[in-house]
Amino acid sequence: RRLLAYVAAAGIAGGQQVHEVEADTRSVGRYLGCPDVQVQGWPTGVVVSLGGGTPATFESVEGTIRLDQSATTARIRQQLLDGTIGPVEALEQLRDLRSIPPRYPRLGLHGGMVCVASGIALVLQPLWPSVLFSVLAGQVTAGFIWLSGK
Repeated sequence: RRLLAYVAAAGIAGGQQVHEVEADTRSVGRYLGCPDVQVQGWPTGVVVSLGGGTPATFESVEGTIRLDQSATTARIRQQLLDGTIGPVEALEQLRDLRSIPPRYPRLGLHGGMVCVASGIALVLQPLWPSVLFSVLAGQVTAGFIWLSGK
């Protein structure tokens, strides 16, 4: 039950739609030998039960996860369905999910924001003052992201 709750909570934290998380969690539960898994997801948490009238587990979703962590979650879920990873190992990997260090240094955020902001400005309003303003506004946004620790 805990493994299914972690799989579902990681999917929600990664921005996956709740109905998709519920369906994915049910499919993992069926593969693990629990055909009557009941899942109720919200943007802030998930409740998992192995069947009607059985105890349920609530797992809270605390914040979001990065894209690489979300990809790791999808890989773990697929490995569970393929049978290439056991439930114990999957549970350990999901527990350690938030401690995975970022792939790229934080300073790359500023360079990436220049590309994104100028690209959007060139599509929406292809004038040099607009592009310059969007690059400056992008750097302010990147600074706020960096300060917030995301």
